[in-house]
Amino acid sequence: QTTTPAGTIQKERTKPVSQSINVKREGGYRIEAVLFEDEEIMDKKTVKIDGIGDLDPNIYDIGVRVQEMDFLVKNVTDFRVTIGVDVYLTNEGEFTSEDLSMLIKARESDAGLLADKIWTSTGTIESGTTVIRSCDIAVPDNYNYIVEVLIWKNDTIVERGEGVVQLNPKRVIAKDAQVISDNVRVEDFMPEEEAAEWDEYRARSAGMPKKTPGFTSALTLACVAIVIVVAAAMRSRRRDDND
Repeated sequence: QTTTPAGTIQKERTKPVSQSINVKREGGYRIEAVLFEDEEIMDKKTVKIDGIGDLDPNIYDIGVRVQEMDFLVKNVTDFRVTIGVDVYLTNEGEFTSEDLSMLIKARESDAGLLADKIWTSTGTIESGTTVIRSCDIAVPDNYNYIVEVLIWKNDTIVERGEGVVQLNPKRVIAKDAQVISDNVRVEDFMPEEEAAEWDEYRARSAGMPKKTPGFTSALTLACVAIVIVVAAAMRSRRRDDND
């Protein structure tokens, strides 16, 4: 039995009122809708439903919901921040839930670059209870992130949720304002090994001499030598002609 407020209904108007109820998938049921006004019964209708056990179940409704997420900074080293993530999972289903795979990932909010991800599991959850599943993610400092939770059943995402981590909350953007993205250092989002290779490459590039337009010094000296030889040959030929 459930009760839902219908609100005010204008004269000669129709207003739909929806309400969900949970029943076992067996036998038949009589659904009775009763309209009250000031605790007085105004009207009621009854509908009988049979064959519920023959209905195909929704395999994608696992009953588990992502209710809340908490974040805790655990460590800061070399411009990277380790964040503890607590995911609150509630089993709203009738039975104990399956142990399902759960993907937690952090995405930079401006550029959408993936900063870190980790696989874990929901574990089994008793019906009508809430549990907390925890893990750690490591992300570059001074950026803002959307942390997503994706629960998988086989090859299908069956539940999702998200939270926000602001490591650089320097401005508030109005809903209808133009959004101007900050400069994002792409190398901050490389895996640590690739980031080290990138830094090494930049260091080598900084130490190289800059190329300038025109001839190099060696080529210039060679050209001058050729001009001198040609000039000497022309003078020698003129002397021979005069003789």
